[in-house]
Amino acid sequence: MLAIGCLGGLGHFLLIRAVEIASPTTLAPFVYTQLVWSTLLALIAFGEFPDPISLLGMLVIIAAGLLAVNWRRVGLGVRVPQQARMQRLLQETP
Repeated sequence: MLAIGCLGGLGHFLLIRAVEIASPTTLAPFVYTQLVWSTLLALIAFGEFPDPISLLGMLVIIAAGLLAVNWRRVGLGVRVPQQARMQRLLQETP
């Protein structure tokens, strides 16, 4: 029990340090690997595999995370402020 507590505390400390160093969008894919590792650990240690509803929930979480990370790259982001700023700059230029 003491080792589990110490390792959990160390994990949280390292996660906090990682967020201080890198942006959360950079770290998001690594956080989502927790789903994979916890599923594998449950399978190995307890012989349990998630039911279809749980798997669907995991897929929804992963898809939402990937969409959030790639939102600007895909071009689905809100561009109104950028377009308004660009139009203003073009109007101000003689």
